[in-house]
Amino acid sequence: PTAGATVEHEEHKNSVKDKEVDKASAAIGDTLTYTLTGVIANPAPAEFKFTDKPGKGLTIKAGTFKFYADNVEVPATDFTVPSSDVTGGENASFDVTVNDPSMYAGKTIKVTFNAMVNDEASVTDGVVNKLDNYGTDVEVKTGFVGFDFTKVDPDGKGIENVTFQVKDG
Repeated sequence: PTAGATVEHEEHKNSVKDKEVDKASAAIGDTLTYTLTGVIANPAPAEFKFTDKPGKGLTIKAGTFKFYADNVEVPATDFTVPSSDVTGGENASFDVTVNDPSMYAGKTIKVTFNAMVNDEASVTDGVVNKLDNYGTDVEVKTGFVGFDFTKVDPDGKGIENVTFQVKDG
């Protein structure tokens, strides 16, 4: 009689997806650059995509996407991205899809793109952009640049209890 053979099965899972932004604070009209990162498992899954959820105050600029595999730029034709700008909001989202994940099995995929801070941005909360990490959101926040005025006398000393009026024009 032969002994039963043991087969070890190792499950290949995609690693954690992550997201970064290049600025901690911004003003309306500023451009933020976001970086999405994830590793495609080996063997590759049938599908690999990033689902980005831009918040209110962000306009994702369609023509700004760049793609890297293990830090080497790769052709944009290997990916599917929005063909027009995406305006952020409560339920806004878009996908960045790797067309053939097997081409990049075991590689770290990095996607960068630009977003403009639009006039919907919250002065108190700034702008928030989220990335779906297999059901849990990775959130990156950029604060809003505020103003700080100080009234001084001719000697450069601060004057207390001063009010300011900001007028257009």
